[in-house]
Amino acid sequence: MKAIFFDRDGTLNIDSHGYINDPKEMHLFLSSAEVLKYLKLLEYKIFIISNQSGIGRGKIAPDSYRRVNDKFLMLAGGYNTIDDILYCPHTPEQNCNCRKPELLLLDIIREQYRIDFKASYFVGDKITDIYCGKQAGLKTIMIDNSDSGPDDKFFYEGKVVKPGICIQSVEEILNIIEK
Repeated sequence: MKAIFFDRDGTLNIDSHGYINDPKEMHLFLSSAEVLKYLKLLEYKIFIISNQSGIGRGKIAPDSYRRVNDKFLMLAGGYNTIDDILYCPHTPEQNCNCRKPELLLLDIIREQYRIDFKASYFVGDKITDIYCGKQAGLKTIMIDNSDSGPDDKFFYEGKVVKPGICIQSVEEILNIIEK
């Protein structure tokens, strides 16, 4: 089974200040819902893998996260479009196994849904998303909505990490994903 793994904040929705803790602050990028629905028509499983360190930092209450996530789901087409959402609530300092770029959340989904990683993608806006996808053997797509210089964003722990494809907006995925 083929799948597309998406980061959430900054990839599918606007992330204006880093910690979304109110459903009123949840706004998808213009074409996100349509892109997700189209990819579903192409018979891709759609998964959201998200680091939510705001929970571990005490900036987002677990109940607030659930309400924000419910709003995200409603805007994105619900579980008719999104197959599953997994998130890490820990801070980087906690060194857990579920925080991207660690692979635990991807491994859980691969096992539960029998996903063929060679036929699948990871889409994100941060180098940790790309590094995670590459470690897992997924094709990687980076949505580059940053203002950093051309090479500044391609380093993780002293290593150069280049995405398979770099695009400017989520709707460009429609020109890339195999039918």
